[in-house]
Amino acid sequence: MCCLRDGDTITESLKSIERYVLDFYSSLYSSENVCLHNDLIEKVVPFMVMNAYNTMLTNVPK
Repeated sequence: MCCLRDGDTITESLKSIERYVLDFYSSLYSSENVCLHNDLIEKVVPFMVMNAYNTMLTNVPK
């Protein structure tokens, strides 16, 4: 037996649980991804790879 609690509501219907999960992930992955620049990494993590090396490492092999 499966059940899902959403706030004060408990659902036991498999179709309702399926619909809830599908709606949750559909809205999660279809929403706009808003990223704000955070320079914390640049301040805390030391700079170890030069831009030329980074370009070489990220090139797709031919």
